[in-house]
Amino acid sequence: MHERRRTILPRPVTRKIGVTCVLLSLGGCEQATTFIGEAASQTADFVMGRRINALVDDGTECFAGPRRDFYLAVDEVTAAHRMQIAAGIGAIGAVATAAMVDSTLAMVAAGGLAVALAAVVVDLQLDRERAETVSRTFEALVACRKNEARQLNAALKKGTITREEAEPRMAALRALVQEDTVIAQETNELLVARTESFELSVEEAQEQAAQAEEEAETETPVEEVKKNEEAAAEAQAAIQTNQKVLAQQTASIAQAQQLAEGGGGFQLGLYGGAPVLASLEARQ
Repeated sequence: MHERRRTILPRPVTRKIGVTCVLLSLGGCEQATTFIGEAASQTADFVMGRRINALVDDGTECFAGPRRDFYLAVDEVTAAHRMQIAAGIGAIGAVATAAMVDSTLAMVAAGGLAVALAAVVVDLQLDRERAETVSRTFEALVACRKNEARQLNAALKKGTITREEAEPRMAALRALVQEDTVIAQETNELLVARTESFELSVEEAQEQAAQAEEEAETETPVEEVKKNEEAAAEAQAAIQTNQKVLAQQTASIAQAQQLAEGGGGFQLGLYGGAPVLASLEARQ
């Protein structure tokens, strides 16, 4: 006789999914998808409005290379999200989350739990690659902006430009860093919401598979149980990998925000490189 076992995905409960579990007990998956979807809705609208073909030349050395590369990476994220909501009726967040869940549940019904979870893993891996590209291009853009700030301070120190000329240029650099940092943050939040949606899809897939087994009153073959457990473990590993990548990007964004606020050399020095206060202190 085949051993009957239910595949359970062990995982740490995240903040939003923790609330989702409560919502599921109160009103089902529809409320849960709305909860996660609304968290992504405004973010998706904002990011999707900043497409590469709408990017205006900012007149700096960083525009043609690093800045365009960064926006192209952001476009890859929004393009994937658009595909997820293509069957929707215009709402961004909730429709995308519901589409992810519905697609996964359809695969469970058609091909089984392991097949459905394998498809989710592929989607998670693609999102991880997108997140890594966004992170890499954003860091390259920030490095380019730092170099522009150093060049500006060097020109001021050499006397090739006046402070009156340098101040608005440095302010413009800080404004550009701020603008791109907001885009990076919003894109990161969209990817976080997508990861949460995939996590919910995995949960719902397991619930549907278990319910179908109970209704059929059949025992799942041991071989299939093993495949399901392996697929669940792989899905959990993919989720955790994405969460780690996105957490690292959050830290990088926080550092960039400090630059936008005038830190890290984005202030004019008394003669150059160091900020004014630091230069004065060094002379005392």
